[in-house]
Amino acid sequence: MMTAPFTTRALLLEPGALHRRLSHLDCIDELTRRQPKTLAAVVHRVQLGVHNHYVDGMPRVLPMIAGRARGAYLADVDGNTFVDLDNGRGANILGHAPAVVTDALRAALDDGLSFAAGHETETALMGLLLDAVDWAGGGFFGNSGTEATMHALKLARTYTGRPLVAMFDQCYHGHHNDVLATRAPDGSTVGSMPGTARPASTLVLPYDRRAFEVIEARARELACVIVEPIRSSWPQLDRDFLFGLREVTAQHGVLLVFDEVLTGFRFRFGGALGTLGPTPDLATFGKIIGGGLPIGATVGRAEVIEMGVSTGEHLRDMQDRTRILGTFCGNILSCTAGLAQLRYLREHQDSVYATIHAAAERFAGELQRLRDEAGFPIAVRRYESLVRPMFGTMGTDEFVDLVHPQRYPVAEYMWTYYLRAAGVHLPEFLYPLFTAAHDTVVMDAVCEAVTRSVAGLRRDGLL
Repeated sequence: MMTAPFTTRALLLEPGALHRRLSHLDCIDELTRRQPKTLAAVVHRVQLGVHNHYVDGMPRVLPMIAGRARGAYLADVDGNTFVDLDNGRGANILGHAPAVVTDALRAALDDGLSFAAGHETETALMGLLLDAVDWAGGGFFGNSGTEATMHALKLARTYTGRPLVAMFDQCYHGHHNDVLATRAPDGSTVGSMPGTARPASTLVLPYDRRAFEVIEARARELACVIVEPIRSSWPQLDRDFLFGLREVTAQHGVLLVFDEVLTGFRFRFGGALGTLGPTPDLATFGKIIGGGLPIGATVGRAEVIEMGVSTGEHLRDMQDRTRILGTFCGNILSCTAGLAQLRYLREHQDSVYATIHAAAERFAGELQRLRDEAGFPIAVRRYESLVRPMFGTMGTDEFVDLVHPQRYPVAEYMWTYYLRAAGVHLPEFLYPLFTAAHDTVVMDAVCEAVTRSVAGLRRDGLL
């Protein structure tokens, strides 16, 4: 048995030694026996120089190599089947490979794979998106959520003629230089990782009303503020804060951008807040609107979106308009998959969202039961179907980052493997994103796996 709990310092400052120590756990030995082809595939990829960090770039004790996925399940290349709680990072809201999407793709394949020209499916998908987000007067497609937020900031700068953009601490908006920034203890903005440009054009604000004073002070040079209406890192709805943010930005001509790449169509058909929140000037979408294929979308007020539309006068455009470009923007297959998924979701939204909400309720309830009845150090933040589990003895009223002294990040990291050994796939440090395929039978298995995995963490001294 190991000394508990493992510290944040061990995870962040001594990852090599920690990795070797954790590799000898019974849980890892079991997965090594069950996943020999998966491990061989990992070695082969490394030997070839194939690298792909889908989310966070964290080292993996046992990376997952997928073989196929259908419904609520993902199988590795050994043929082991797991309930998937990641679901393509939430893009597959109907579950993996739903017939309504795959049938639409098969029907479209013979018509061409990429046009680099407009087409009716693109028109139909954007029309559906604009109907669901009824305050928006137009939009562009891109290829990812990262592109969508990048385009939104360009449009805001062009519309206002101001150089700065602002984001909030502990919010995620993709991987481009404007948003790869973090707030230092003295309130200054620094780059969040090596290799990025110095973020001289980005302000990182505290996620509270102190931000309003900064916005007022810097308004003359501030083009926009981008925010997740529901923070993925700390799920909550602070309606008063969002209305206050809308008020202060509107007073000073600063555009408000809602990043809905994760939250859009997640809780209801349309934006995360529906009619419950303020109206932004721009919003970004991705994931669900692509039906499992790469996509991003930037929508907004017509006069702002026009900043990316040609006037027909090239010399004038070079001075006054930005460009939203990309070979695969509005790709026919991505639009086909997205249109099929959103049409189905619109027609079956009551049953789909009820299933997703029930799955989240079961998952959060099982964690809370283990905390309350068995004394496991578990903390849960939740907004509707977005559930953020953590291990530690801290409370959840205020944001708790990874290095909080009462948080057990090594247990959170290793939970992935204990869950996998119990038949559930959830990548390291991530939170589940439920789908219409996570019905009662599936969630029975998930709750059993949660109980087994948390007991295993305690048995091995990680909790």
